[in-house]
Amino acid sequence: DRPETLAEVTAELATRGVRCTAVLRAGIGGRAGPDGDERTDGTTVAGAARRLAETGPVDGVVLAFSGAPPAEGVRRGWERVLAEHQGLVARIAADAAWVRAVADAAAASGRPIRLVSLVDARTAGGRSRARAATQLARAARKATDDRVTAFAVSVEADVPLGPLAAHLLGSPETPALAG
Repeated sequence: DRPETLAEVTAELATRGVRCTAVLRAGIGGRAGPDGDERTDGTTVAGAARRLAETGPVDGVVLAFSGAPPAEGVRRGWERVLAEHQGLVARIAADAAWVRAVADAAAASGRPIRLVSLVDARTAGGRSRARAATQLARAARKATDDRVTAFAVSVEADVPLGPLAAHLLGSPETPALAG
């Protein structure tokens, strides 16, 4: 759900001859909660798996979801930390749903898949989400018999992400950096 990152990553991959299919959050199911945050449930996991299956065999997946905006109008530091964690559980659950869908796709096809999670970590909640993504990435190889090689990138500044994502997906040297 970050169109600028989607455009940048797909453009970079296209220069390397990689065919890309964009899957937007709206296309995977789920439901909105009372605070507007997307909630995840079995539909979301199934939706992510369905979208991967519709795409056909995949060699790599890039996740680039936006995080919560910085808390505004909050005076105390601890209040900001709490405000920026609102909805975090749902965001981590959505990230985990995608990791699970990728693991299931790799198991079903017997093909290795690389997964790059670009996590918006410019807020306290975003940094916590990045730590959770790192834990998911650390478990990926052993939990999938080395079929999923996962990378978690904590994005804390406006920097070009296309070249980094393309390198992690395509370089023969990057699996040693996984997890």
